[in-house]
Amino acid sequence: MQGMNVQAKGQQRDASSPFNIIDQMKKTNVNISMWESLSIPGQRDLLQAAMKDWSTSNQQVQMQEKVLTNAAQPEGNHGGQQGKMLKPPPFYVSLIIGNQLVHNCMIDSGASSSVMPKQIADQLGIQYEVISKGVVQLDGTAVTTVGVIKNLSLTLHACPNVVVLQDVSVIDLPPLFALCLSRDFIAKIGGYLSTDWSHMFFRTRYGTKATIRSEPIANFHIEPYTPSQINTNCSTFDQEDYPSTDEADTKVGSIPRSDS
Repeated sequence: MQGMNVQAKGQQRDASSPFNIIDQMKKTNVNISMWESLSIPGQRDLLQAAMKDWSTSNQQVQMQEKVLTNAAQPEGNHGGQQGKMLKPPPFYVSLIIGNQLVHNCMIDSGASSSVMPKQIADQLGIQYEVISKGVVQLDGTAVTTVGVIKNLSLTLHACPNVVVLQDVSVIDLPPLFALCLSRDFIAKIGGYLSTDWSHMFFRTRYGTKATIRSEPIANFHIEPYTPSQINTNCSTFDQEDYPSTDEADTKVGSIPRSDS
């Protein structure tokens, strides 16, 4: 009965007016499939134009929502200047892995496991146990784990005394970062991040206190490592980070000075 009504409506259409898919899509009882309508000359262009207009309108709505969300964020007074309280940026360090210096290693204190993009693992020539496992993240996106690296040796470039053995999952994602380090990494070095994520504090095996800053993002993830090289991305150490002269003179990575 529904089909008969649709046919009657079609017969009432003015024969001189062209068929327009946009008008027909607005009707819930149109008696033509979407695939068939696209085969009609000119209808594909009409549909693409309409979808483009819808996409542009949708982007404008999303932009307005983003602006409203940012405007609703509380403002604080920092040093006499008012500014929006933004989320802290990621904390990046460089690690020595094998004979390579790996930049853009991101520390995530909320991550339960350390992960490395497959492309990075392949570039480093790391052998890993091949597995295939789908993981759904908290934001609902799906990530495929293709392997796992057992007891990967990670040396903190800013402090070569810090060496951590870490299990790392290899994931099938673009290499937007070289390595994402979990909270287990921070626990193993016995350190912690500052509340604004600008510094990391920990003690070396010599008992000296160390403070390193987050590194700027490097233009590349991997470069050959030589112990004598000067790395512009390496974190710096402040004199005031050490409460005593002995600790200040004993830079991180050096052998403690003996007064005897």
